[in-house]
Amino acid sequence: MRELRNAIEHAVVLGEGRLIEASDFPTALLGPPPEPDPADEAGGASDADVIRLPARLAWVERRAIEAAMRETSGNRARAAAILGVSRQTLYNKLNEPGADK
Repeated sequence: MRELRNAIEHAVVLGEGRLIEASDFPTALLGPPPEPDPADEAGGASDADVIRLPARLAWVERRAIEAAMRETSGNRARAAAILGVSRQTLYNKLNEPGADK
């Protein structure tokens, strides 16, 4: 949880503009850059990967978890590794009240 919170705070503080982008996160958290989606003509992030500020931290955490789960096709262990948190932390976050909203 702490690592995820730190990564999000890093992105918010050091990011430029009103959107958090992958490049705003620490490079160790990101891994290799994703292949461009051919369905996305502009080659940028899909709306599901965009966070508009200001936003509540719990909501931002949830969006980061959802993005990691999409990236790993639902593999929770790999999603936890991408986010820099333990599997147990990811499970706890997924099971928090309101987590399915």
